[in-house]
Amino acid sequence: MILKINEKKLAEMGAVLRGVSNLHSQSYLEPPFVFAGNIAPTHYLSIGAFSYTQGGSFVNSEIGRYCSFAEEIVVGATKHPTDWLSTAPFQYREDPWGWFSYAKSHQLTTKYKRAILSFDNSPKTIIGNDVWIGRKAIIMPGIKVGNGAIIGAGAVVTKNVPDYAIVAGVPAKIIKYRFPEIIIDELLSIKWWQYGIWDLENIDFSNILEAIHNIKNMKNEITPYSPQALDITSFKTE
Repeated sequence: MILKINEKKLAEMGAVLRGVSNLHSQSYLEPPFVFAGNIAPTHYLSIGAFSYTQGGSFVNSEIGRYCSFAEEIVVGATKHPTDWLSTAPFQYREDPWGWFSYAKSHQLTTKYKRAILSFDNSPKTIIGNDVWIGRKAIIMPGIKVGNGAIIGAGAVVTKNVPDYAIVAGVPAKIIKYRFPEIIIDELLSIKWWQYGIWDLENIDFSNILEAIHNIKNMKNEITPYSPQALDITSFKTE
């Protein structure tokens, strides 16, 4: 179900949506976050706390926590069949853009409904936690980007990206990893993104080894940040 939502009321709850007036009712919003971009309202959106986007297009996308997205990016998209008669969507949509209705109203055909072929044209695209995506990058539909990864500006990602990998190019390839494997394993183990920014205020972020050590030591003193996801239906407008 597609809902017209009240952006102002959502913003009061820490869910800042810029230029978004319609959302799928099953979308998952975990405040606080800032989201700016174009969403196909027929598609699901999930966005984690402490993430922000600055513009782009999102289709059936799941975004983790502490993510940073630049302008003009594309996350997910609709796919088209490449080995069918045509690549056009009339083959698997009942009435694309009302064209069959047009044909009926102009007496070009008496048919309106037909058997719809099965084709997943928008597989879910998953972005992990602490992911940085550069300007004009494109993440193809169905791709999974691992935790801590970096996508270079203008990259076209056609394959899954491992945790903490830095990728760039067309098609995107791994340039290097942010940290040695032993440190990546530690980061994936402590899952620091499960905590709120207020829990991490005394951490020396610039010293990765010290940061890991301090987070390990304080894990028994703090609890993960677990906000209740916002009920989209509570923010719909009449």
